[in-house]
Amino acid sequence: MSDQDDNLMEDHNYDGIYELDNDLPFWWIALFITTVIIGIVYCSYYFLGLGPGQEQEYELAVAEAQRVEKEKTILAMANSKGKPVEEVVIKLPEPTAANIANGKPIFTKFCVACHGPQGAGLVGPNLTDNHFINGPTLEDAVKIITKGKSNTAMVAWSAQLTKEQIFDVAAYILSLKGQNLPGKPPEGKEYK
Repeated sequence: MSDQDDNLMEDHNYDGIYELDNDLPFWWIALFITTVIIGIVYCSYYFLGLGPGQEQEYELAVAEAQRVEKEKTILAMANSKGKPVEEVVIKLPEPTAANIANGKPIFTKFCVACHGPQGAGLVGPNLTDNHFINGPTLEDAVKIITKGKSNTAMVAWSAQLTKEQIFDVAAYILSLKGQNLPGKPPEGKEYK
């Protein structure tokens, strides 16, 4: 035995075997204390009611499953009537002034090349009159921006824009309706 071992020697002895008093390494103590703190936080969060309990998590999971099932049912009903899935449109909310304001810079960035800076039409149709090729509603505008239109210059923007951005730019486009700015002549059906 070394002198260092003599200093660490405990008074116990059992059949000639002596116990040494070695301190635990700092990393082990730090890991143990961290684990205890995490355990206290976890227990406080779930057992004192700060976080959702099992019943609440179950209710949230059931509500999400019901929402998904409802969407599947809507699509199945549409398919059973022979309509393509793309034609199932959920009613969109009324756009606000904030939606229109958010849509203007998106229009300026992505749509000006075909529709002109004021929407009066260049390659694409004039958006400021009351004539529409694809329909006058917000749902129609969202659909055409999302899916595009084959055999035209209108491309699908769903890969570049989020759903919120598409909604905002559709709201801005509909805000241009009725201004009748000089530009490309009217195309499509007139809607009052």
